[in-house]
Amino acid sequence: MKAILIRIEKLLAALLDEFGKGNLRAKEPAEVAFADVWLRADEVMELLSISQRTLYNYYISGVFDTRLLGRTRFYSKASVMRLR
Repeated sequence: MKAILIRIEKLLAALLDEFGKGNLRAKEPAEVAFADVWLRADEVMELLSISQRTLYNYYISGVFDTRLLGRTRFYSKASVMRLR
């Protein structure tokens, strides 16, 4: 429950930040369709130069948007790039 609240708080902060900058606008249908790119754990670790334990800590903290497909967890590239 705590991880979910932390994640919601971070998303709201990002939304308020974008609102303050005037960057919020309606997305075109093509943007919405191709907006989500998903990475495997090894790709995230290589991209951020982090260990498996650090990735796990970020996951538990709710830093990344994730999806589980079968037994493989995928990480939203947009959420990963926010840390870069």
